[in-house]
Amino acid sequence: MKHGGERDGSAISHDFSVNLNPLGMPEGLRKSLICGMDGVEEYPDYDQTKMRKAIADLEGVSPEEVLGGNGASELLLGIVHAISPKKVLLVRPCFMGYDHVLQALEDCEILTYETKADHHFILQQDFLSAITPEVDLCILTSPNNPNGACIAPSLMEGIVSRAEQMHCKLLVDETFFPLSLGGESFIPHIKNHNHVIVLRALTKTLAIPGLRVGYMLACPEWIGRVQRKLPEWNMSSLAQLACVEGAKILTTTDYGKRTLECMVEERKDFLEVLERLGFSTFPSDTIYVLARHPRGQEIFEQLKERGILVRSCKSITGLDGTYLRFAIKKKECQKFLVEALEEIVDGLKK
Repeated sequence: MKHGGERDGSAISHDFSVNLNPLGMPEGLRKSLICGMDGVEEYPDYDQTKMRKAIADLEGVSPEEVLGGNGASELLLGIVHAISPKKVLLVRPCFMGYDHVLQALEDCEILTYETKADHHFILQQDFLSAITPEVDLCILTSPNNPNGACIAPSLMEGIVSRAEQMHCKLLVDETFFPLSLGGESFIPHIKNHNHVIVLRALTKTLAIPGLRVGYMLACPEWIGRVQRKLPEWNMSSLAQLACVEGAKILTTTDYGKRTLECMVEERKDFLEVLERLGFSTFPSDTIYVLARHPRGQEIFEQLKERGILVRSCKSITGLDGTYLRFAIKKKECQKFLVEALEEIVDGLKK
């Protein structure tokens, strides 16, 4: 299992392997996209003018510091091609998509900083010493995937400063940050630090993974460099419309507030259930949680037989099949998962 959502032909009724806004797509966005279908008869705006303005207003930057993409994954590929690093520093465990993208580069060596289970897989102060002069690019995730912890605000300034001193580009993947509480964004650092790039996506925030709506925030110089590595018209009309209307929803309605309220309540209740069932859990700031059970792989398989898919971490470097990642969803969905887990764990005891 390389990513969440891989069903392998199984009949899945409840998917907890994909981390999306538990409230689902906003109804106002759905209506806007339906009305915007006429626009697909024309080429999309090559310059992404309205989209860049909407995201700039949403994130507090200038339009020149915004670039949209066919999902964050396309931009990630464009960024690494623009930087063309010889040595890249990754934090393990992390999102496996970084390894996939870096395979596209010739003669690129991956260096690793291993977080520890004893530290809940949270970045520690000694990470700064891992950013050395030989590192061309450091990729961080806040909140991290799969454990869900944001980078501590007390460590952020040191990371930015250390990377600058070492002439190292710093790419921070914040695709889940709008669905998180407890951390601070790296976005304010792009104003005065040309080496900082922030990656975001409305894919998760608005629960629209099929549209592929990503964007990067960086100084205009790096926006231009990355854009030259991307295809022309790389963002469809509907994807750009989703950015414009989605930004409006996030700034003028309580959709974001209700999302975080749902996440906090359901995550708290679910963590208590997991611990009661004998799982070891890890602190999370976002819409998914990482947990470990000695018989995790069996639990994964039995859930799948019941039509419930969770994320097995067997394929994630630094973890194994005893680790499972669970998306946080609405109460009725969580109840279905909890009942299944209780039955399965109880059966394993016999």
